[in-house]
Amino acid sequence: MHFFNGYIKVFDLVYSISKAADLVSKKLGGHQLRVAYAASQVGRAFGMNAEQRQDIVLAGLLHDVGGISARERIKLLGFETGNQDKVDQHCEIGYQLLKNFEPLKTPADIIRFHHVPWKNGEGEQHRGMEVPLASHVIHLVDRAVVLLDDSRPVVQQSSEIIRKIKEGRKQRFNPQVVQAFEDVASNEAFWLDLFSDELGEIIRKDTRSKTLDMDMSNLLDFTRILSSMIDFRSRFTAAHSAGVASTARALSLMCGFTQREARMMTVAGHLHDLGKLAVPVEIIEKPGKLTTDEMALVRSHTYYSYRLLGQIPSLQTVNEWASLHHERLDGKGYPFGLDETELTLGARLMAVADVFTAAIEERPYRSAMSLNQAVILLDTMVMEQALDSDIVEKLKENKEEIYSACIAAQGSAIRAFETFVKSIPENMVERNGRVPGPSSAVSDKLISIVS
Repeated sequence: MHFFNGYIKVFDLVYSISKAADLVSKKLGGHQLRVAYAASQVGRAFGMNAEQRQDIVLAGLLHDVGGISARERIKLLGFETGNQDKVDQHCEIGYQLLKNFEPLKTPADIIRFHHVPWKNGEGEQHRGMEVPLASHVIHLVDRAVVLLDDSRPVVQQSSEIIRKIKEGRKQRFNPQVVQAFEDVASNEAFWLDLFSDELGEIIRKDTRSKTLDMDMSNLLDFTRILSSMIDFRSRFTAAHSAGVASTARALSLMCGFTQREARMMTVAGHLHDLGKLAVPVEIIEKPGKLTTDEMALVRSHTYYSYRLLGQIPSLQTVNEWASLHHERLDGKGYPFGLDETELTLGARLMAVADVFTAAIEERPYRSAMSLNQAVILLDTMVMEQALDSDIVEKLKENKEEIYSACIAAQGSAIRAFETFVKSIPENMVERNGRVPGPSSAVSDKLISIVS
């Protein structure tokens, strides 16, 4: 068993988030990865030092993380972005999600202003705040990348894209950034790299990636950010990961895990649905029965979680605990069809925690179950050879304690989200008082959880 050793490259973590977020639609096609690469190259032409280029790469990888739904993000793929307040909204959400995690504080500042137009120098300030030069770099390369056509040879497109960017000099784009982009774009390899299947590795090698000496507290903070990105997209899942993490931690201690292992189980709970970033929120919130294709897409989330977290060696055990929560003891689960001889205690435990937490939550196709109804469901799944009977018995022996802890964790997550929503400026909120996307989680109050 490999436990977290305290060293994780920030790039590895951010790269996993970025890839997950871009999986939500083929139309996104690695958009954030391409922006990160182009920003790095323009930053180098600008004379940015290694640390500045690391920050602009991280900002590029996460610049659209505030676009909660696929629909919102796809709208931004048009060269003309439309209403500035709505555009600023996704920038502000991204900033608010990331700003309190110290290694991402500077990238968060960059993201906050990455759609501010230059307007003959007026863009040096926005809403009374100074706009970083790196934000103007991200703005320009983001608009250049959306012009790429994957159906055509990239080199044949380069002159058209350069011309389009030059047309925006002074009004849309900082003229100095335009010049730096022209210098970079004159190199044919720049365009070929953008279409390379190895672009992630190209960026990793080209940019000295920070290794963060991350203790358990740092890791928990970061995974809370990730669970927010995953869950806040829908009112039906707004506090799900918090509940799973709490339930899994409590169960792990009752099953003999050490305090350190229990904290790692909390991390796994926060990350267990990472792959759901690849599932459109429209499917998550569908009130009726899912089609065969929609169900296949939902089921794929565990596979994506496993592959994405598998790129971080330090989190190997966390990955096994987090990503296998839909496997079954009889081997009829997914995505790998593992059976009881292949599933670790941590993976079995996470499966119980996920079923229990989901059962007591409202879903678009059913009301929340009572505690007793949830226990009956667990017993049924034990009889069906889906869940581990010993772990379910531990939960039943301590059901009131576990239930109370789960409800408290979810209530805390909701209050944190309410604070998050209040941080979004009023002029970015729609007339119905909601921030499009995640705010429905607050406006509906998740009655089934906090009552």
